[in-house]
Amino acid sequence: MTLSIKIGNYIKLSAVIILSAIGVNPLFSQNSAYQELSRQDSAEVLRLEVLYKTAEIKGFAAEAAEQLNSIAQIYWNHNQNEKAVSYYLKSLTLNEKLRNENGISMINNNLGLLYTDVGKYNEALSCFQKTLNYRKTFRGKSDGLSSTYLNIAMVYINLGNYEEAAKQLEESLKYARENNDTERMRSCFGTLSEVYEKAGFPDKAAANFKLYKEYNDLLNKKTEEKFEAADLRATKAENERLRNSIELLKKQNELRDSLKLSTGENKTLFDNLTDAEKKAEYYKKDAQVKQLENEKKLESRKKLITFILTAVAFLVILIIILLRYNRQKAEANRKLEYKNVEILQQREEILQQRDNLEDAFGRIAKQNEDLVVANTEIAKKNHNITESINYALLIQKAVLTKATKLNSIFPDSFILYKPRDIVSGDFYWHTRIDDKILVAAVDCTGHGVPGAFLSMAGNELLNRIVDVNKITDPDKIIHEMDKGIREILHQDISDNDDGMDLSMVYFDLKIKKMYFSGAVNPIFIIENDEVAIIPGNKYSVGGLIFEKVSKKFETTEISYTDDTIIYMFSDGFQDQLNPENGRFSVHAFKNLLFSIHKEPFEKQKELLNEAHLKWQNGGKQTDDILVMGLKTRINF
Repeated sequence: MTLSIKIGNYIKLSAVIILSAIGVNPLFSQNSAYQELSRQDSAEVLRLEVLYKTAEIKGFAAEAAEQLNSIAQIYWNHNQNEKAVSYYLKSLTLNEKLRNENGISMINNNLGLLYTDVGKYNEALSCFQKTLNYRKTFRGKSDGLSSTYLNIAMVYINLGNYEEAAKQLEESLKYARENNDTERMRSCFGTLSEVYEKAGFPDKAAANFKLYKEYNDLLNKKTEEKFEAADLRATKAENERLRNSIELLKKQNELRDSLKLSTGENKTLFDNLTDAEKKAEYYKKDAQVKQLENEKKLESRKKLITFILTAVAFLVILIIILLRYNRQKAEANRKLEYKNVEILQQREEILQQRDNLEDAFGRIAKQNEDLVVANTEIAKKNHNITESINYALLIQKAVLTKATKLNSIFPDSFILYKPRDIVSGDFYWHTRIDDKILVAAVDCTGHGVPGAFLSMAGNELLNRIVDVNKITDPDKIIHEMDKGIREILHQDISDNDDGMDLSMVYFDLKIKKMYFSGAVNPIFIIENDEVAIIPGNKYSVGGLIFEKVSKKFETTEISYTDDTIIYMFSDGFQDQLNPENGRFSVHAFKNLLFSIHKEPFEKQKELLNEAHLKWQNGGKQTDDILVMGLKTRINF
């Protein structure tokens, strides 16, 4: 009896740690708290939903199933188990259609764990059994069988069926032995010991506990040996560092002692010098000491001067601030006095007309109350709309390519990206595949939220065309973009005429050639102090076609050097209006780029932004703005 109590206590303390380490929850806790999704996780779920819908529309079942699995995992991590189950079931349906046995096995295993978490043990056993049946068909992968039997055993323990749990544990132990998995063998022995104790078999419990203890000691010993080896290496390194530090300290002391001879010692040394060489050596050392002293005095004097100048500058700044504050305060007082006079005059007029306006005042007061209520409601709706758009911005930022990645490919580059509203219909895109680089600047129809939705669809299409379909020719990519946008927006059967203009450059680093193709939009190339405009094709991507014509997108081959500069852009900058409704124009935009092209690229970005703000002159921004500049000196 004493032995069984010791076994029980020991197993209860260690079984949770051991089973958790091999990826199995020994208790399948049902008390995990429901957690709300963070804003970042909610944005990620929305992004994955968009990717799932796009894959579903395109007929990519495997891609759609992968997105569903990712969504289910997010909900599972937040203990929203019902939602996790629903998404796994959708993914399971797709995997069954694809006959993906590995995916079916994995999803059934996850469903088994989820059902166990919520106490649905019969459903859990059904899912684990399906996983087991599939894994038995996998050749040379018996490690998966061991973990599945162990999961089934834990369900039977929760049901109190210790006899069946013991059978499943014995099967798990068999496959663990085949794979020489000592950690899982330790876990099986420990759990068998606890099961036999609860079932009333103390002898079997003691025997399995003994085996558990032996494997536990063996694994602990291996862990201790690893830590001891690491400690020994760290100790040797620290000793070496200390020896180097001591040697350096000795040399520093010797040098300091040689420079700190007392006056009496210097005199004795001088008296004992008998030849010109030793005296010259003494004067040399003495000069070095005096030079060090002079340098210290000069350094102290510089610090004092710096401190005085800093203090004077601070006082001057403080005086300027105080003078400006006094001027502002005097101006504010003057305006306040003027306002007070106006208020007094208005009050006299109101008092004179009070008798005649009492009824009207009552009506005005009522109208004001109604107006306050209406304004409050409008402000609330505006706040909600702004919050939604800000949330859409998080999603757009999560989907679009990071600007910093362009600098890792083209060290001399910039991106001026200025949405007219919170989110943008313009977007930039780039990717690198071995010795091939693709860069695009895209201008979608509209701006704000509609433009942002179209930009996200365009970004996803580009990723799929290049990364999945492996198409790298610019004209073919634009042709596929045209087909994709028309399919997504059902433009063959609707009146929707949305689309996008873009410019795309493909760099082949092996032969040092670049290939350009554009949908309406051109690019500017500056080389040898000359500007060349390379026009795009006349067709946009997507949109209605009023004639029965076949769109044709052509590619232009261009040679380049490390000093070639390329500018890609939407039409937002050149279409900006000033307060007199004058457009900035393409000609002025080209001249501006040429005038700044020799500046560093970050400076070019600043100058472009300053020129835009100056032309805008406090007016409203007309359109989304995107300008990309890069020099073709590429990081390999």
